[in-house]
Amino acid sequence: MKRVPLIYLFVCSVLASALFANVAGAGNIVAVISNSINGNQGTITAPALMCWVSDVAYSTAVTSVKQSTSSVEYMYWVNYSPGRTIYSLSFIVLFEGIGWGQSPLVYQMQTFSWPSGYSGGTTTPFGVPWWGGNPIIGPAYLIPQVNGEIEWNNYYAFRVVL
Repeated sequence: MKRVPLIYLFVCSVLASALFANVAGAGNIVAVISNSINGNQGTITAPALMCWVSDVAYSTAVTSVKQSTSSVEYMYWVNYSPGRTIYSLSFIVLFEGIGWGQSPLVYQMQTFSWPSGYSGGTTTPFGVPWWGGNPIIGPAYLIPQVNGEIEWNNYYAFRVVL
């Protein structure tokens, strides 16, 4: 069996089990992806979130990002503000695509480590790459892994668009 399908199946199973373990969390994903908050159109403000995607570092959260193309590259920021001392942080972005198995890119991950601890926020550039013309459009999820533990309750759902 190829390595890619195994990684894909693992990521899907971990995400699915975590979402179904918390039904309220699944409702939050649907609300954010559909760009509605409690039935109202709007944006989510960054101070209420610990983890989010924005156009500018530490700015207002966005609910959609554009995939880069062969001629234009779009850059966004992934942000995390824990409010406590942490020792390691990984930003994990899962790409669902139009439906599981439809996106040529399954996930991206960036990892940071502070052996002495760090209590500030972290932000880093993020973009959805051009993948030879294969679209990565559809739902995506930013999930922080802090000190080796995935913080499923702090995920951020957004949509990748063309």
